[in-house]
Parts: sequence; structure tokens; C-alpha cells
Amino acid sequence: MRAREGFEQLALGALRRVAATHGLAPDPLATRAELVSLLDARFQDAATLRESLDALEPGARAALEAAPRGGGEIRGFLLARLLGTTEPAVLLDRGFLFRTFSPLGAHRGEVFAAPEEVLALLPGRDAAGTDTTLPPSVEPPEPTDRRASDPAFSLFALASALRGEGGSEHEDEGRGPRSARFRGQVTGWSEEPGGYEWQRRWTFLRRVATEAGLLIPSGPDAEAVRPSLMEALGNRARLVERLWRAYLRARDWSDLTHAGVPHADALSEAVDQPSLRGTLAAALSRLEPTRWYRLDDLCVWLERSNPTFLRELLDARAASLIDPSTGDLLLGEGSWLRVEAPLLRGVLLGPLYWLGVVASRPAGDVVAVTPVGSALLRDGPPPAARPLQRCQWDGFRLIAPARCDLGTLLEVEPYLHLIARGHPSEYRLDQPSIAGALARGGSVSTARQLLRKLSEELPPDVAAALDRWEARQGSVRLRPAVLMEVGSSAEAEALRSLDSVGPHIRREVGTGVFEIAGAQAPNVAEALRRAGYLPSVDPALQLMAGQRGYSGLVDKQVLEFLLVSLLAFQSAQPEHLAQLEGALALLERLEALFPAGQVREARQAAQLLAGSLEARPPPKIKQKSGARRRSAPRRIR
Repeated sequence: MRAREGFEQLALGALRRVAATHGLAPDPLATRAELVSLLDARFQDAATLRESLDALEPGARAALEAAPRGGGEIRGFLLARLLGTTEPAVLLDRGFLFRTFSPLGAHRGEVFAAPEEVLALLPGRDAAGTDTTLPPSVEPPEPTDRRASDPAFSLFALASALRGEGGSEHEDEGRGPRSARFRGQVTGWSEEPGGYEWQRRWTFLRRVATEAGLLIPSGPDAEAVRPSLMEALGNRARLVERLWRAYLRARDWSDLTHAGVPHADALSEAVDQPSLRGTLAAALSRLEPTRWYRLDDLCVWLERSNPTFLRELLDARAASLIDPSTGDLLLGEGSWLRVEAPLLRGVLLGPLYWLGVVASRPAGDVVAVTPVGSALLRDGPPPAARPLQRCQWDGFRLIAPARCDLGTLLEVEPYLHLIARGHPSEYRLDQPSIAGALARGGSVSTARQLLRKLSEELPPDVAAALDRWEARQGSVRLRPAVLMEVGSSAEAEALRSLDSVGPHIRREVGTGVFEIAGAQAPNVAEALRRAGYLPSVDPALQLMAGQRGYSGLVDKQVLEFLLVSLLAFQSAQPEHLAQLEGALALLERLEALFPAGQVREARQAAQLLAGSLEARPPPKIKQKSGARRRSAPRRIR
């Protein structure tokens, strides 16, 4: 803040005290605005202001020099520790510090802010205004020796494993994120400079993606992919920000535990994880992006600039903990390198590296804040997004670069056979993969549409193969059916004429043999009994009777409602229905489930519903006011 901004928040009596300490003698009848202007003019005179700073006692001067190391601010308890028995008024009454209060955020509570005019004269800034309290930077590693993580691609690989798609074979065993097969897919490109075991990154991403609403908890230590993940993968900048926000607020991930800090569980119970991450993010946001720093220098810098970032969050229980390696108090003198330093290293080479906030090299001894990471740490706009790359074809092999449309690639993966996961990934389009996707409700037209979206143009051989498979789709059909065998032609004609039996007959297979829908077998048997017949029902069909029947597994009314809805959708927006994977196949199966007369009635109801939808204007979506919650502004006292 500027000095004038601070003075404008002070009371009239406080302004007179500041003027008196600087040797000013304003008119006793001077207004508040006149006092503010008088003091502001004094603070604009750098030579006079420097003399006032040099006149401070050594203890007060040393406490004030801590402000540049804290980004221009000093926490209240830290200022009291630095001043000792000296009262803060020695700095407040001179206008060198202004007392503020922040109810939210990592620096919540009482905070003392130094005006920029004072900061410019304190050690920590050179003549150009550059912050010299930052750790020294080092020469950047060779480009081939740098390592950075793409959280969007990592989440894509995790989602593929959770869906059970994209395996190197088509059986279901061993496809989860902990399987040896998944490890083989990711080991080549997911190096861990922090020395973490290979599963740690994927456990972290599962927790953060679940917190972000991209995965759905489906059981103990298990998740399922939410459909919205496809769309989220299409906007990388927004996805990374969403994962970052989820990490900052996640409470079920303990950085202390995963960093290997002694008594991590006990410390984690006392620490508010979001506050701890917010404090670290605020400190790291001061680092210049793309500059490389030694990890040891960062630890020394953080110990000097914010030595209590962890301990200020602990309670009295932590004071009695014993370090198992030394037998001394865990938080005793000289313990910073055993507690805070491993925590900083674990956060930098763990979550921040996995989220693409920092880059490193295989040894993990140097790090640099990436441009994307700088925007996240400073809560600023993301850098300009790089354009997506198109997938390329090599015969029937699809080469997918890491910066392709990952959402579309995840959708089309069930139709492809994964050869290798990496930068780039390789897939093969073959008939077994297509057949497996069709068995799960897919369609060749959907595969063609997604492949065109990834690569624009399909090679002639690929297009011809898709046309050939689409022509053969459904040429051989397997469906459940029940045969009704009649002993004589007279009985066959009599059964045809029965109102309760005739509508359920699909066709005559042979002489005296009729096909009826499997779902209607119990109803036909009951109708025959009411008509005076004594039908012999196969024991397997007895299971269909009553609530145990096929029609009882899924309520018939629900299926009929679904049929009418799909028919109305097809009538109103047929092009959109075709884009829903498996919708046309489901519609065909539902039509085969009901008698022809009932299907005609459903079509009539669907036409009425479709006409009503077309005539009705689209609903207006009300914008929520205050969708983004802002932190409360600080008030100066």
C-alpha cells in the first residue's frame, strides 16, 4: 500500500501522533484531509524519511526489516517476537507500519503492513525495485534434462484406467490404477524427481479429481469417471485451475504424511491443511517464473522469510512430541531442517510438480515455477493456451500427441486397441476393438464421428473399413425369444383369434410354432389358462412369473416411458439422438420388447410430446448472483 492509503484510514488522533513523532507542528484546527496531505508530503521526501528510519533503535529497525521478507507484511505474533519488550507503537506512531486485520485467507488475523515508501528504503530491494530477498537463481538445466508434468494428460491416463478402457488387451483383469499393466503404461513418461513410489501420483490425482467433482466415489478406495470429465479435458487451462483449487481445499490429503515428517499423523490432526497450503502458495508466489532455484536455497530462504509458517498452525500438543531420530523435542532448536524442510521438498516435488506448478530435473535438486504455476500461485489469468494438435494416421494406427483433444480421445478409446501410452500414444483400429465397443452399446457411426474430430480426414482404407463394419453391424442378430408350439392347425387359428394372445405373436416360425416376446411369456401363459387351455410352460420360463419375471426386473412402465421419450427425441432432434452412443440400438431393442400395437401407441404419444417441445420456447437460465465468493477486504484500524 502507499503511505497515503494508510493515513486515510487512521483516526484524527492517530494522525496527530504520527505528525508529532516526525517533528511536524500542524495547525491545531487542521482538518483530517490537511493532516493526511502533510504526512504524505513528508513520506515522499526520501532523504528525510531515511533519516527517520536511521533514528530507530536497533531492535525496532530489525523488526521493520522483516517486512520485505514477508512481502511487505509482518504477522502480529511475529512482530511481537521480533520487538521483544518494545511496544509496536514505536513503529505505528511513526507511520512505518499500519495495523490491518484479515478475517480470511492464509494471513488471517492481525497483520502489520509497511507502506511502499518505507519498503523502498529497507534492505531487500535494489535501485530498480527488484526484490533482493529472494533466493539466488542458478543456471537452468539443459532442455533434455528438464522434467515437467502435464496434469491434464495424467488425469486422462487415470480416467482411462478407471473406465477399464485402453488396455493392451481386451479382458478386464488388471486394468485398474494399481495394476502392473497400468504401471507399464505410465512408467516411461511419469518420472518422479521426488523419489516417490509410482502409485503416489495416481493416489493424489484420484483424491484431487474426486474433490473437484470429476470422479465419483463408487466404493471404498474406488472411483468412477463422471461424464463431465470428457468436456473438462477439452479445456486444459480451466481443468488445471479446477484441480489446483481442489488441492488447496482438500482435507483428506496430508502433505505432512506424504512428505515423511516425523509424527506426521499427530501434526496433521492439529494443522488446517488448506491454511497451510495457502501460506506456502503465498510464499512461493514471490518466486520469479522460469527462474531455477536450488531446493536447499529455497529451504534457507523460507526459513528466513517465514520461519513459523507451519508452527503458527499447531497447538500445544505438538510441543511435547519427541523426534524419534534424535530423542530431542520435535520442534526444538535446530529442528527446522527435520520438519519444515522435508515438508517444503515434499510439496514442491509432489503435488506442485504433479499439477504442473513447478518443473524440476530427475535428481530433484533444482526447481522452477512454470508460467502456468505462477498464474495459479498468484491467482492471475492463465497464459495463452497452446493450440491443440491433430492426431495422425499411419495405416490403421492412430498417433495421438499428448496435446490433442483428450476428451474426444477418451470417448473414442473403447473403439481402439492401445499399443503404447505416452507422448505420443499409439492405437490400432481393428475389428475386435470395434466389436467389443458395439457389444457395450456403441455404434460405428459414433466411432467415425469421433475419429474425424480427432484427425479431420480419415484415410481411404480406414473410411472403407468403417463403412464395411457398419454395413455388417446387425446383419446377424441374437435376441431372446419364446416359442409357443400348438398341437393342431385348428388350435393355432383359434389362438390367433384370441384378443389376449394374438397381439403378442410376432411371427409364425413353422407349422404350429409361433414366436412371442420373451417379456410377454408369463402374460401369454396366464391368458391361455383364462381361455381354458392347460399350457405346459418350460421351467426356465417359470422364473419370469410375477415379480420375478423379466418385466419385473425393470418396471414395464419405466421401459415404456423410456421408449416414448426416445421416440420423441428422435422426432424432435434426430441428429442429436444419433450422437448419443448406443441410443439408436437401445431404441431398437425397446421397440422389439413391446407388441406392435403398443409400439404404435407409443409413437403417437411421442409425436404429441415432440410437437409440444418444439412449440415451447427454451427455458431462461437465471444467472446466480455472486457466483464467485470473494475474500473479505482488510480493514485498517
